[in-house]
Amino acid sequence: MMRTFLTSMLLLMMAIGGMLFWQWNVYSKKEGSPVQEKKLLSEQMLIMSDDNRALNIKHTIKKIQKGSYKLLNPLNVDIKCENPKACEITTDGQLLVKKNSSEVTFRYSIPFASNARAFLLQNWAIQLNGIEMGKTRVELTLKFNRKGDWGAGGQLIGKTKKEYINYYVFQNDGPIFPIYHQVNELAYNNISDKIHVYYDTSIPFERDKLEKVLTDLPQFSSATVILTNQHKEVMDDTFMILPAMPNYQALSEKLFVRHIEKIFPFKNKNEKWLQSVLANVMYNKSFGGEKAKILTATLRKELGANGIETFADTVKNMKKPLSAVSLDDAFSKVKGLKTHFFSQNHRENTPFYPLRYEDNRKILVNRNVIKDGLIYFENKRLYPFQQVVTMLDYEYSVIDQNQILLSKNDNFLRFFLNENVFIYNEEDYGVRTNPLTKIGNKIYIEEEWLQDLFGVTIKNQADAILIEET
Repeated sequence: MMRTFLTSMLLLMMAIGGMLFWQWNVYSKKEGSPVQEKKLLSEQMLIMSDDNRALNIKHTIKKIQKGSYKLLNPLNVDIKCENPKACEITTDGQLLVKKNSSEVTFRYSIPFASNARAFLLQNWAIQLNGIEMGKTRVELTLKFNRKGDWGAGGQLIGKTKKEYINYYVFQNDGPIFPIYHQVNELAYNNISDKIHVYYDTSIPFERDKLEKVLTDLPQFSSATVILTNQHKEVMDDTFMILPAMPNYQALSEKLFVRHIEKIFPFKNKNEKWLQSVLANVMYNKSFGGEKAKILTATLRKELGANGIETFADTVKNMKKPLSAVSLDDAFSKVKGLKTHFFSQNHRENTPFYPLRYEDNRKILVNRNVIKDGLIYFENKRLYPFQQVVTMLDYEYSVIDQNQILLSKNDNFLRFFLNENVFIYNEEDYGVRTNPLTKIGNKIYIEEEWLQDLFGVTIKNQADAILIEET
């Protein structure tokens, strides 16, 4: 009895111990597993003031970790670290930050042409290689060169113009942005929280038209636009200077083409025009010349709505840059049939080559392999005419560009490419469809006509097509 009791207690203790060990093991793994930390984004503030020839900048970066950072100095200006205890600038162009999560401030000046009608600063501020900015704030105080007005590639959150001083505050998420000055006054309007517009007050602002252009395009979820005639046109991904009253239809097309050029780059400049075809098919546009529109109509008809969606996804996920060959691969993958449609039409200034699909199986005529294969064209199965009939022991003669004469054992067959008729031993036969089809510089015969006129059987095998005389 006692032995049974002790055995039961021992088993119970082992079970409890095993349970505790399992719970502790799970807890330990949970505690010891790496935690996905949110990436620390730095913030920067640039306080700018003017003198007669320059803009003086006090540049502060917050939330920066201890370490050495390469200084990116696009204007090659002299830089001084304000607090030597916090940072140091080395002779080889490195910023040495001496404390974690610290704040560093350095000063520099950049040239400012105050007498210019318009003045744009792009890629102007000091940056630290490897530091990602979560927010940038620019405060601009003008005492000397107060004539004109300012805009920037960010949101205007403060503006004060007084008798002896002008003050501006611009802010945006992300890195440093362009700043712009012009003689004429600028007004500010925001189309959304992330789309900012500055416009010359001397010309009417057509807000609705600009809003439609920008909100219809997927790439402009965040952008700044300056509408003015004081500066030449500038087009970057998130910053644009445009004419004060642009042609909005032309602008929409231009911006859309830029978007397509970015997401669908081409290796060969002679094939870039195919970007218009992709834009038309994927986004229901009508860009490009006559050949682009013919290719577009062919693809729409052949793919249908579902096929277009699959084709678009395939192309978007392909390795860039694109080529006519890679588009053929995407098209062939969607259709499940091989085609060289884009390669055959890769130059814009050459005649259109109709869509056809190619069968990779070899063709044997009376057990002899011919060079070319079966193609599918407009729902027809077509065979290379001259190669097939030659292997059937016919003599092949071209009478003119529209007539072909075949002869064998005192029998004659005359075909006309431009008429639905053929002549057999001087007897005319009118037909509803022409037995022959010319594609490019090659002539094909339809499968049913090949069987009926030449008395052959056609057998389809996995890797070959057999044509034999009966």
